[in-house]
Amino acid sequence: MYNRVLLVLLTACVGFILLLFFFSQTPVSFVKLIFQKAGIETEFYDTTDLYNFSKPADHMDIINKILEAVEKSDAGLSQKNDTGQDVTQQFRSYAANSENFANLSNIITTWDNKYLAFNNSKLFLFQIEGNKIYLRTLNVPEIEKIEFAYIFKSGNILFCDSKNAYYSHDNLLTFHKSNILDVDGKQYSANDHGNFFSLCIDDRQIINGKEVRVWGNYTNYGKWQPGVSRSEQVQVFYTIDEGVTIKVAYKFGFSQPELSSRHVHAVNMCPWDSSFWVQTGDGVNECHWMQGKYDWENDTWNWNLVASGDELSFSKSTGIVFHDDFVFWSDDSSDSKNHGIWKTPYSNLVSNDIDTMLFEKALDLDKEIAMLVGNREGFMIASQYFKSADNRYKVFLSNDAGLTWQTINTSFQIANLHPPNRFGHLLGNYFVNQETFEAMHYWNMAPSILINSYMSNTKEPERQQ
Repeated sequence: MYNRVLLVLLTACVGFILLLFFFSQTPVSFVKLIFQKAGIETEFYDTTDLYNFSKPADHMDIINKILEAVEKSDAGLSQKNDTGQDVTQQFRSYAANSENFANLSNIITTWDNKYLAFNNSKLFLFQIEGNKIYLRTLNVPEIEKIEFAYIFKSGNILFCDSKNAYYSHDNLLTFHKSNILDVDGKQYSANDHGNFFSLCIDDRQIINGKEVRVWGNYTNYGKWQPGVSRSEQVQVFYTIDEGVTIKVAYKFGFSQPELSSRHVHAVNMCPWDSSFWVQTGDGVNECHWMQGKYDWENDTWNWNLVASGDELSFSKSTGIVFHDDFVFWSDDSSDSKNHGIWKTPYSNLVSNDIDTMLFEKALDLDKEIAMLVGNREGFMIASQYFKSADNRYKVFLSNDAGLTWQTINTSFQIANLHPPNRFGHLLGNYFVNQETFEAMHYWNMAPSILINSYMSNTKEPERQQ
């Protein structure tokens, strides 16, 4: 009798394994599939720990989008020098036989025709030239995670972990540690709380043909609690030599005008006067709009406080886009009447007396916006902070400077939205768990997704009244 039961169990196990193999499913996904077929809605993940599991839009999303870009590229374009190993065929073969390309699921940034990924203390630089994919890899054994990365127009690369910054100026053949200077010119002393992590990714910042990078750190102490545990080291960083030297442009509680903030929401460059607009949060005396201008000759900054307020104010914003003499910003105010995306003439924002009657809503929403990203051509994409009334997280996209908006439902909150690269790919990452309010500096930068996969499953843009 015992042997018969054992034989039945063994047969059932073998049968189950064969079913998994036949349907190309994991045990969890197979059970979920059965529940779905039976009309039962269920979820098989623990929402108290989002960084150990995320639900991607499509397991093959990134690799398929890159292959689509390769197929549409001009095969006659000549290969640039020193782009790495040609892995086109291996890429196609792997894509045909795998449901998950691990390195590409950990993309940390993409600009132009390049995709930079990080996995297990190793960097992967994928580059599309013509109809070929080239790969360059670099071991970085002392680096366990990356909190900020950027690829300059020149191809030079900047990447930072929690306490140090690094640069590669030879297409990832080698890398070197950046020299980081505090606002007083002395060596920067990092703390343990999100020194370089940036919530919003601004478009390219080019002044008189020279590219700079200016960003502020989004940092919290521990779990998010209103009015508790404000950060003591919040600053705006900049580099004018593509990562070789990084300096503090403004330090809260120290620089003039002396202001306090919990963290920096965004830093965006205005192309009309080459000024940089810093936005901060979150509570009383912590929400500011600051305009900064860089003095190239003296390597100094001049900062002007444009507006300040509390958690209910307009100045609690999370991204600015400049287009056609207008400035657009995303609202993070706790005042539900403010939720959405606003615009006003730039002349109003830089006047001595800002007229809020000239503030106009470009998109009316029911929840706060976590970030807004755009470019000079009128493209804008924003992600929502909390679920809407329909219990869905959302992303909003416009290609015509806010005249029409496409609403895109997503599985979770999306953070670190990038402007579109050469192939129109929109990189994002899943946000931290808002149900437990865990802070951004605990986020491990994975997994990456391309918003494009969500876009293909949504309706045409709807015109806002």
